[in-house]
Amino acid sequence: MSVIIASKRDKTVVLATDSRSTDGRGKPLSNNQEKIFEIAPSMFYTASGLLPPILEQAKIAASLARSVDLKNPQDFADQLDRASQPLMEQVVALIKEMRSLRPDKYYEEQLSGGVIHGYVIAGISDGRPGFIYREFRCINGPTRSLEHSVFDLPAGNFSTINTRGKQADHLVHDPATWKGGHIHGVERLVNHMCSVHPECGGPTQMVYIYRTGSRWVHCLPVEASEAITRKDLYANSAIVR
Repeated sequence: MSVIIASKRDKTVVLATDSRSTDGRGKPLSNNQEKIFEIAPSMFYTASGLLPPILEQAKIAASLARSVDLKNPQDFADQLDRASQPLMEQVVALIKEMRSLRPDKYYEEQLSGGVIHGYVIAGISDGRPGFIYREFRCINGPTRSLEHSVFDLPAGNFSTINTRGKQADHLVHDPATWKGGHIHGVERLVNHMCSVHPECGGPTQMVYIYRTGSRWVHCLPVEASEAITRKDLYANSAIVR
């Protein structure tokens, strides 16, 4: 799965990912997979899991963003969950198919309550930058098991989500990590996670969100981004994550 770092400090948010896609065995397929999508002005989506449902959910999110009120991120995420339910069922079916074709402890863990999908919506609500992270597990079918929302965060507090676990916690809580600023700190976290997880790598993708807008810090050049086709995704029962 991708490394996703979503971080809010004071009045800014930084959202970052790696750019590597892999097959079901963790073998790299691309180091230029687009992972952060701007679904509306200064509103971004990224996710970790199986690539086909992620790309479909990104399209659903962009479509919803054109037709609903974006002032309430919680309501937007609820609508996205409802519209994406068939995709979550598809994720479970794909994992079961992979397990039957290639028995693996990883798939067993996913089908026994493990994380099968997680996404982040980051943006601005009433002048407050923030993000929502939602995580889904397989518990008698796809079930949302976690939500972390940080649009309302008291001054002086900070919150950082790392979808790859706790290997960077020591850096998150080390003041030295943030000495160079918010962007520098998140970049350091992504680099660290890529160094300890072979499934993560490639250029860092990053957006910076503030009270009145956003800007790309690192964006894949259009000519570098490799849009993997569905044929590639399902060839030889490969799973891209």
